[in-house]
Amino acid sequence: MASIIIALVLSFFVAGLGIAYEGDLELGVGLILLWSMLCLVSIYSVGAVSMVAAVMALVLWAYGMFKTFFISPVN
Repeated sequence: MASIIIALVLSFFVAGLGIAYEGDLELGVGLILLWSMLCLVSIYSVGAVSMVAAVMALVLWAYGMFKTFFISPVN
């Protein structure tokens, strides 16, 4: 049970980190890179590009949280 809690906490702070912790390294690293890139674009751009990148980063973060929970060995 502690494993799923650790994975969810990791995924809360960095999208994809909980997935990588659970064992799906390729998907986890891909999500980390994509989420990081979207966060940087949303910070350093202006206007509609910033808004779209921020929404996409939020959706990717939520996907990472749900995927972390559903690929846990308990479920």
